[in-house]
Amino acid sequence: MGLIKYSAVVSAASGKIGGNVFARNASGAYVRTWTKPINPNTTKQQEVRNSFATLISSWKNLSVANQQAWADMAPQFPYTNRLGEASQYTGQQLYNHLNMNLLTVGTAALTTPLVPETFSAINLASMALVDTAGVLTTGNVIVSAVGAATESVIIEITPSMSGGITKPAAGSFKQVKIVTNASTSATISIITEYQALFGNPQLGTKVFVRAYLINENTGQRLNLGQAVAVVTGT
Repeated sequence: MGLIKYSAVVSAASGKIGGNVFARNASGAYVRTWTKPINPNTTKQQEVRNSFATLISSWKNLSVANQQAWADMAPQFPYTNRLGEASQYTGQQLYNHLNMNLLTVGTAALTTPLVPETFSAINLASMALVDTAGVLTTGNVIVSAVGAATESVIIEITPSMSGGITKPAAGSFKQVKIVTNASTSATISIITEYQALFGNPQLGTKVFVRAYLINENTGQRLNLGQAVAVVTGT
């Protein structure tokens, strides 16, 4: 893996170019040789791919007026790209982005966009994991406050990891739970879902969690942050 020092000619790079991948970590910018990733083709991956294929087909069936409506609405949904720059979706990209969020939480896709709405003022506060005789008996993800009835919370979590890990790879996070109607509780139990996915975590290990808020009306997605917990217990 080679490090890069950018100049006035090229100030940043990200993603795959030819056989090389450009990225950045705590040590700075680097480039590595691209290798084809392993494709486990899990049930979840198949669901995502099928949803995306459905949206691509649905976009083609939209009227010209509806497609133009998505393009016209795109400036109201700006985002930050991997280089940290303000960017704008195309009409089709916005259609795919918002509707994938809606399909993920079990809400029907939109044929025409809605104006952005303001999210509830909440964030991911903490997580508590407790083992008793090797079995997970407490597993709570806690957000700072309840959200709105028209918002859903997506919880993604890692398997238990060694105490020396401070920044798990993005691929380590797996979706474990979706809570529709975020107004019901600020404490979300993930015991059953965690055990089904990873088994029981080991005492003294770390588990990382991240959460997102989805607006079920518009399809907007808000990053609620990331937290880590050390598994305690007896």
